[in-house]
Amino acid sequence: MQKRMTWALLSAGALALTAPGVMAQDVSDIVEGLDASAREYEEFQESQESGSGDALDDFFGESVQSACAQEDRECRDLNLDLISDGGDFVPTTKVSLAVRFLYDSAQVADDSVPVLARLCTAVQERPDFDVTLEAHTDAKGTKAYNMNLSSRRADALRTYLVGTCDVAESRIRIRPLGEEQLDRNYGDYAPEQRRVLVYAQPRGA
Repeated sequence: MQKRMTWALLSAGALALTAPGVMAQDVSDIVEGLDASAREYEEFQESQESGSGDALDDFFGESVQSACAQEDRECRDLNLDLISDGGDFVPTTKVSLAVRFLYDSAQVADDSVPVLARLCTAVQERPDFDVTLEAHTDAKGTKAYNMNLSSRRADALRTYLVGTCDVAESRIRIRPLGEEQLDRNYGDYAPEQRRVLVYAQPRGA
């Protein structure tokens, strides 16, 4: 796990402690973001195979903790979103989708349907990628409730890609995070916390 964190910090420009998603404006933006995240995964695999970065594990681990202390924040707020539950690699490059849902619901708002259509086209253009849909909430409500809400919203997007876009379900992963990884650039209850991020990795990886 520490090796993965070291590599990701190096690839993101050492201690660049924020990893904002690339805001998608059109299909090409989404495709570009998917390509970048898949490249990160491949570079990470190569670094693991070559053993590079091991000597800096302790240094980067201490630096991250120091940065947390200086900002008087928990590390979960630093956007160092590098390792998912279960130890899978998570890239620093993600596509931020402006998907709005109805209040307290997993139903996509009508004005966000065009965003899903662009996502659909982008995923179809990269058939060799698996795609992860990462859903976040703000801090309103209980942690358990927010985790459930983000799970339902991520699942709704997966259902759209499978049912409307004819994307194989095996290609779509969901990663509901609720309020676990609030974006430190905004307040805990800001609407910007209610976001969906997308990233990719080569199929079968």
